[in-house]
Amino acid sequence: MTAARLIAAAPGGPMERLRFRVLREFCVLPGSRAARKMTDRQCLRIAAMLAAERLGGTALPEEENAAFDEARFLKLGGGHG
Repeated sequence: MTAARLIAAAPGGPMERLRFRVLREFCVLPGSRAARKMTDRQCLRIAAMLAAERLGGTALPEEENAAFDEARFLKLGGGHG
């Protein structure tokens, strides 16, 4: 099987790939107890903090995040874990 086929056949969507990247950042195995306990919401928060840090800040100011509608996000199925 080629690398392209392996990648295409990999399970999970964007959230699972994001979870893997967050876990890898902290050297946590995906099957570990800590990884299984982490919710999607926690994963997204950590990923956002890491992204903000890489962009030069330690956190996003509330004013910059005002356009995010958490109720709509949850209604559309976000944070289901």
